[in-house]
Amino acid sequence: MPLAEGHSNSAERSEEGVIAYSFGLFRLDLTRGALFRSEEPVPVRPKSFEVLHQLVLHAGQLLSREELLGAVWPGLVVTDDSLTQCLIEIRRALGDDGREIIRTVPRRGYRFEAEVKVHYSHENEDNPEPKALQKQSRLPSRWTLAALVFLALAIAATWWRAGSDVVTVIPQAGDWEPPPSSIAVLPFADMSESGNQEFLADGIAEEILNLLAQTQELIVIARTSSFSFKPEAPDVRIIARQLNVAHVLEGSVRRSGERVRVTAQLVDGQTGAHVWSETYEEQMGDIFEMQDRIARELANVLHVQLVGDGDQGDYRAVNTPAPEAWEAYSRGRLFYGRRSEGDILRAQTSFESALEIDPGFADAWASLAATINLRMSARNLSPEVRLGPDEATVLIQNALNQALLHDPENPEALWRMAYIKLEVGNTIEAMNFIERAMPLGHNHAVVQAMMAGVAFESGEATLALPFMRRAVALDPLSASLRANLAIFLFSMNHLEAAEDVLTQTIDLIPDPGRRESRTLAWIRIIQGDLESARELMAAIKPGPDLDLTLAIQGHMQGDYESAEKALQRLVSLPAEVGAFRLATVYAMRGDLDAAFESLDLAIQTLPEQPLNWSLRSELAGLRNTPLLKNLHADKRWPPFLEATEELLKDDFNRQVVARLRDHLERHPELYRFDSTSQGPLARTL
Repeated sequence: MPLAEGHSNSAERSEEGVIAYSFGLFRLDLTRGALFRSEEPVPVRPKSFEVLHQLVLHAGQLLSREELLGAVWPGLVVTDDSLTQCLIEIRRALGDDGREIIRTVPRRGYRFEAEVKVHYSHENEDNPEPKALQKQSRLPSRWTLAALVFLALAIAATWWRAGSDVVTVIPQAGDWEPPPSSIAVLPFADMSESGNQEFLADGIAEEILNLLAQTQELIVIARTSSFSFKPEAPDVRIIARQLNVAHVLEGSVRRSGERVRVTAQLVDGQTGAHVWSETYEEQMGDIFEMQDRIARELANVLHVQLVGDGDQGDYRAVNTPAPEAWEAYSRGRLFYGRRSEGDILRAQTSFESALEIDPGFADAWASLAATINLRMSARNLSPEVRLGPDEATVLIQNALNQALLHDPENPEALWRMAYIKLEVGNTIEAMNFIERAMPLGHNHAVVQAMMAGVAFESGEATLALPFMRRAVALDPLSASLRANLAIFLFSMNHLEAAEDVLTQTIDLIPDPGRRESRTLAWIRIIQGDLESARELMAAIKPGPDLDLTLAIQGHMQGDYESAEKALQRLVSLPAEVGAFRLATVYAMRGDLDAAFESLDLAIQTLPEQPLNWSLRSELAGLRNTPLLKNLHADKRWPPFLEATEELLKDDFNRQVVARLRDHLERHPELYRFDSTSQGPLARTL
């Protein structure tokens, strides 16, 4: 006779006769397709319910992303992001901010850790019908903030399934206060009968976004985040919450013959109420002229609605790239930010593909220049990837010239051109480019990130943080920007905030890069969670960073043989690669003399080679990293800080840092982040 209930955290169970699973305070009811917490229904979408069902069914086992996708979406081709969004929703529903119930094993999959009890159909329960379902068939509007988590993944569309009813759970107005002059432009819906006008719908929305981004008084979410929601996306209040904006612009395009109707609605992100709407009807004619005319009219109206003055925006023309070019460009930005093995060349190929489709795509030219610069200056590149300075400089300048030819006020191209001018010794022209880029880049996430990078690489981590926060606020679904923010926070010893950002980032990226896994492993080591650090190390490819982590983690866990082998591999490296890492290992082991000897050796190698951005960033990180905390009370630490400050702050960077401080003082409204305007971002930032 089978047991009425049982425990298992190992092998897959037979589900014959199973009606529910319970773990902790939760019950996963298979008969109702609903999740309950202490008899109260917890809203989750049907697909999220199915993902949780699979994890619970295989509790204690490691499930790969491929296995979960195949079980929940059989026979369908879906993106990894579909699974990621389900996992985010499940963890939020379970209050699993610490990843203690569902553990992520980087590059391998997920494991359900809680003890599970199985309930069978022949159980005689006193009250089989949860009280909440006896009283009502629909959930009241409610929103529970179990914890303040990172903005980009904080709130997704959530539904719960009970019988045939599907109920949308909407965040309530007053739960959070987004910046008042903030807007996300969603992709417009193609309502044409033939369904073949998506290029026109996206083009109009893209051009409105580009025009509004030129308004300094507005915070305009980058396309990479706002266009991730397609017209069939969830309620705009949920989107507004996820992107932390006060307003959402949605619209549609309908073509019939040679007539085109464009409808746009401005929606209050907190209440869902329509603030303003307008419909335009045009003859098709010159499609680009019509697209530009409608977009400018809409942008002018929105400028008045959002900024509150009667002046129309003074907009410069910006090329709207072809949809296929944008798709290739987006792939390139993913590879550029992730930087796993082979990603640099993948990024370059993607940007070149975008430019083959649309040679006038200025952002793609600027990103191509950035990728070539990476091939010149990044450390630990293979010979076939690395480019020499002479060859790279010519290629970078050619790409930037093309970017500025097609968009003379492209802020990213202007900023990057400044450092090309600096390479050839023209500091005056370089500073002119910097001063042109800064006011144009207030709504450009990459430019804000580069401004943060210069401050950080100059040893000004506190100054860097508001620029990096704005970059993330402008493009909240960018994994690479969040990863950079996490590294800044880690270097400033804000470990809890850095951990929040990194765990969310690793969940978002199907194949997390070396930086994310490495930094999170270091946090786990500092926290004493050595087993978790060991799991994360599986995502770090063999090389100096893995040896550094092994040398510390193995020593702390008593695996002295492995730790010593890793240490000796670091010792055998050239000083410019190994010395900084050796200093970190020795500091964590408590060997202060060896740590300072390694730091001195590392500094001695620096003047022998150009102090590029990679070296600057590494050196700036060492000045603040908690991994060297054991050295801070030593009398040799202040001389190290003085020596590195001289290396970091040359005359040009001193001038740039002064400009950044002045920009921050003159535009405090752009960098004001408090607990109400940041919503779920507040704890992280």
